[in-house]
Amino acid sequence: MKIIHFYWSKPSQQQNDTLEENRHNGGWLSMQYHCMSWALSCLKFKQFYRDVELHTDQKGKGLLIDTLGLPYSKVYVCLDEMNYLPIQMWALPKIFTYSLQHEPFIHADGDVYIWEKFNPQFEQVPLISQHLENNFTYYKDASI
Repeated sequence: MKIIHFYWSKPSQQQNDTLEENRHNGGWLSMQYHCMSWALSCLKFKQFYRDVELHTDQKGKGLLIDTLGLPYSKVYVCLDEMNYLPIQMWALPKIFTYSLQHEPFIHADGDVYIWEKFNPQFEQVPLISQHLENNFTYYKDASI
């Protein structure tokens, strides 16, 4: 199974006034915690899966690969072309990343940590979702 990590750095570089929109430092209280989370997530996935890929932009590569040296099996610097988007549309580059895949994959954010390999039956289902978001106010109030 291929694991996909995605990091579009643009939202992390701007401090917003509202907590729901604040993705400064990746949504963490400090850049230190942001980096530790990415490192733990990557290393735990690499412990159980050989194929862990990163899709990011130049700044994300600079942080996660050049600075932290995280051992992704492949790195795709493909998200700089999404920088025309407002930061409120942070999910659109994720969908773009999904569209680049040609084989089954599991996408996990940098704040997802696993303690064992997924059950093989789990890996064979047609669609996996963390949870349903019903009436989440952010989506009603998000403006561009």
